[in-house]
Amino acid sequence: MGRSYFVEEPVGQYLSDFSTKPKTCVTGLLIGQCSLQRDYVILAIRTPPREEQNESNKNHHPQLADIDEEWVTAHASQLSRMLPGGLLVLGVFIIAAPEVAKDVQNALRKLVFSIEKSVAKKRLWNFADEEISDRVALHVCSATKKIICRTYDIKDPKSSARPADWKYQSGLSTFWLSLECTVNVNIHIPLSATTINYELEKNTRNGLTRWAKQIEEGIFLINGQVKEDDAELLEGQKKSSRGNIQPFDVKVLTQLSQSSGHRSTAMVQVCSGSINLKGAVKCRAYIHNNKPKVKDAIQALKRDIINTLCDRCEILFEDLLINEASDKKGRSLEKEGKSSFSNAICFLFSWSSLLIIIRIQLEGLES
Repeated sequence: MGRSYFVEEPVGQYLSDFSTKPKTCVTGLLIGQCSLQRDYVILAIRTPPREEQNESNKNHHPQLADIDEEWVTAHASQLSRMLPGGLLVLGVFIIAAPEVAKDVQNALRKLVFSIEKSVAKKRLWNFADEEISDRVALHVCSATKKIICRTYDIKDPKSSARPADWKYQSGLSTFWLSLECTVNVNIHIPLSATTINYELEKNTRNGLTRWAKQIEEGIFLINGQVKEDDAELLEGQKKSSRGNIQPFDVKVLTQLSQSSGHRSTAMVQVCSGSINLKGAVKCRAYIHNNKPKVKDAIQALKRDIINTLCDRCEILFEDLLINEASDKKGRSLEKEGKSSFSNAICFLFSWSSLLIIIRIQLEGLES
């Protein structure tokens, strides 16, 4: 038996509006949440056309052959940065004419696997073995508005399409639960002097990987209590007069250092600079209200904590990475607010309540 997708009614209206243009092929993303019992789709977002297409082909009607796999994948990556914990790109949709139905399924399959490959590259966490790995591929016929819903297992590159149910429901996410927490960040990432090039992306990722492991192994207090993983999140909770439940307040406890009984070997490392991440990151995760487990809620919040910091670093470093690619030895690194010294370059970035300081020693560089 295939998966069942429960979908917010406005999603159906959104897709129907595009179906009124029979000559146009529309591609977009489906946002939602997976669970062992059922999956939820709460939002559909059309992939916007490239700017050059808007300017030069205002009267052009996109066809199936015009689908830009790279552009749709980039849209999914950008959108993933914006999603709170618990939500993810659950699949893709294509609205097209009935005569290209067979080609649509091939296009959907390519997009599903391309998106997962792109998004997975940047993750610092892994899916659990028991998690649902199916992703939805939705074809909406622009002539009849008939919906064909299928799924693919992203863990299996050779996965074949499986039929799935697509059911609309009113107020699907109205009473979803939310968890909130604030995590203080103080991460020091050394930049090795033995590295010829200043690989900021690689060094930052290595440092964040160690920090992400601390978050994964941390203890999460929900409203001041430690709860069993398999307990129901709503156990003992009281609803307000409107039927809503207040957001759960979560505290994160992480291990500061290794225990005194653990033997380790010290290593001296000559560094050419460092990256310091300091501040506080406020995170939020949402989870369905169909008897959610504590472990599922905590997992969603953990991933939001890790994703939030990693995405902010990636966004702030993008300009530096572009410059690094053009000049591997860092001589062309320029940024507004840069402070130059006789032997160092210092970059200061501020993002909300997060401060990122990058200090790179210039001693030994060729002129």
